[in-house]
Amino acid sequence: MNENITKFDYENIIYYILYLRDRNPKKDWGHIFWWTTVFSYYSSQYTERNFWKYEVFLNSIDLSEDLFLQMIKEWYIWWYERKYLDKYNFEWDYLYNFIYAISYDKYDKNNYYFRFSEMIDVIWYKYLLKSHSQKQDYLFTNIALSSYYFHNKNYDLSYKFYLYSLKLDSNNPYILYKLAMLYTSIWWFNNIINAEKIIKKVVGIIPSSPFIYEWYWYILNLLWKYNEALYFLEKYEKLTDWKHRTFEPFMRKSESYIWLGDFIKARIELNKINDYYFWEWYRFFYNEIDNKLKKLWY
Repeated sequence: MNENITKFDYENIIYYILYLRDRNPKKDWGHIFWWTTVFSYYSSQYTERNFWKYEVFLNSIDLSEDLFLQMIKEWYIWWYERKYLDKYNFEWDYLYNFIYAISYDKYDKNNYYFRFSEMIDVIWYKYLLKSHSQKQDYLFTNIALSSYYFHNKNYDLSYKFYLYSLKLDSNNPYILYKLAMLYTSIWWFNNIINAEKIIKKVVGIIPSSPFIYEWYWYILNLLWKYNEALYFLEKYEKLTDWKHRTFEPFMRKSESYIWLGDFIKARIELNKINDYYFWEWYRFFYNEIDNKLKKLWY
């Protein structure tokens, strides 16, 4: 091990990679709070300016005397392909097992994200458990497990790991946001109220993030606060400035207008389907709103 690099530095090098890859400019869509960015994190403790020294490690340090750092760099350069971890024997290490769990089986230059929760099967899940058993207080493994359980609808365990993750990083907006989404998945009115309180806190931490406002008005729709929801949509539209827009927010906007009885504006929003990126998994929600509007108007 290089004497100038501590285990804490290894953690931060991996943190830097997670942080950097989530902001890959080649991505057409997605952002830190999207489902596909489960393993890219945002902490109130760091900004990109804090990471300059880890970029130096990755780009200029002599790796010949540090196999672990050499492994991390190879893994990073070659798009998180698992075979670059298989070359080394670090199975005793919690960081090794964590990155092994989120890696891909083969090279794909379009892998702008790490392997996300719904793609992790039982085999790779075991590596997360192994990493957690080796170090219970490693933030990223706790977040990864909470997200894995969330997507597998094991809400009790997901809640447990989110709470522990917040114990480790109480103002992490990513964790807070995901906890709010967990509350909305457990359909009780008090849970939706709790979700609203949490999202308000996230807005206070990162008020310039447009995507927080998108989910804020989703929760407000659930609470029947439709006018307030439309107010936050306006903030979303201003902050995105027509960039990285998908059709989902405008479906939510149409839904708000339906409940307010303004069917003309609801139809105008649905007619924007070709103006924004439309993932096919929007189809069910789109059809649901469209059918509701047809029954009420046309």
